[in-house]
Amino acid sequence: MIINIIMLIAMYPMMMAVCYFMYNIMKPKNGLAFGCTISAVRMKDETLKEIERQWEAEMKRNMVITALLPFTAFFVPYVSIQITIWTLWTFVLIVLLEWPFIKANAKVKDVKRGMGWYDKENPEEFIELKAAGEVRRVKMGTFMVPTLVSMLAVVLVYGLAFVENDLVKQVGYVKDFALIILMLAFLNVLFLWVAQWMDRQKTEVISTQSDVNINYARAKKNIWKDFWLQSSWVTTVYVWVGAITLIFYDWFDFAILAGCVVYTFVVMVLFIPVMRKIREVETCYEKERDIVVAGDDDRYWICGLLYNNPKDKHTMVSQRVGMGTTINIATKAGKVWWAVTVIVMLSLPILLGWLIFEEFTPISLSINEDELHANHLKLEYELPIEEIENLELVDALPKTTKVVGSAMDSLVKGTYRIKGTGEKCILFLNPENEKFLRFEVDGQVYYMSGFDDEETAQVYEAIK
Repeated sequence: MIINIIMLIAMYPMMMAVCYFMYNIMKPKNGLAFGCTISAVRMKDETLKEIERQWEAEMKRNMVITALLPFTAFFVPYVSIQITIWTLWTFVLIVLLEWPFIKANAKVKDVKRGMGWYDKENPEEFIELKAAGEVRRVKMGTFMVPTLVSMLAVVLVYGLAFVENDLVKQVGYVKDFALIILMLAFLNVLFLWVAQWMDRQKTEVISTQSDVNINYARAKKNIWKDFWLQSSWVTTVYVWVGAITLIFYDWFDFAILAGCVVYTFVVMVLFIPVMRKIREVETCYEKERDIVVAGDDDRYWICGLLYNNPKDKHTMVSQRVGMGTTINIATKAGKVWWAVTVIVMLSLPILLGWLIFEEFTPISLSINEDELHANHLKLEYELPIEEIENLELVDALPKTTKVVGSAMDSLVKGTYRIKGTGEKCILFLNPENEKFLRFEVDGQVYYMSGFDDEETAQVYEAIK
């Protein structure tokens, strides 16, 4: 149930925002109808209007379906299947929202061919030469401040982790979790790279007047620069919250989890004004547009979404529909990106299937000659009985935090930290049981159980 609650709070609002965002950016505007170039006069054609009405009806229906689909996870008691439902939901959402667009794109192309609207086999390409490369809004210094502040928190955490004092001895988990703080701080480096990347994109040509093109580019780049900078500062706050609460172990898990939800929500809220401001800029410059085609045509856009132009040597180009950039899959880098994407997509069902198989395979303990064997998907532990010390049969488990391993309703295994002491322990048990073995081997603490309490008690008596 906790997985469902976390995903509902962290993912659901963000995905609903994606639905709203995709619905708005896919609407015909700015000389484009579902990824096809259309002049302002032809945009009013009744055939295109009917295609738009069909797309809008299908989009609304699919948005309702995607909004209800994840709630099926609340009727499933198994963590692996819950995670599978939520993971597949993100892909189903994308497919259901893009499929109506792909169908509309094909219909518009058919209309253009039937009406003879493809006037030019090789459309003109317009490039803005005035002040070429000078429309830059991102300044390194403004982004370096939050980056350095967040890295200071990383230095503090790692400094604490490697200083020998009573606090560190009590909370030895610092070294294990300091990596989380470092990864969060690295997001600021990523934001800086993305901001600079978008800032270097070529100036979009919408008019024969250079000043219009430059001002249009400057306005849009300012909007994106502000968003990435604000996101960077929000990340810095999150990093420091994690660093401070790491010192107080009992609060770290809650701070990271709650912080992830709040962080996602805040970034999503920051993105809403971006959509509104971009829309205002497009509206403001609509009357200034006197060029519809700007260096590409429908042939190079697969389904209106994927750019495939062997003649274009640019790896990254502006999105035809929406905001930001996309990759030219005809380039070497584009082919590598496409291959990696396919591999990831194909590996996902395998990983989810393995997760389900892991949860539905029961654990067991057995005595084999003079050794304690712990079996799950394979022989996980093989411990000599003569080395087992301080054996106890307990009916309660200490509060722990996972370092590495699995944590499900019926399966917990791996390395964990005991809250309050920071002591590492090995868990291999079914938390739904009521009896557990606690023992030590070479100073390492183990908590184990069999398939059920009866098996656990039998192994306990055998070891005694």
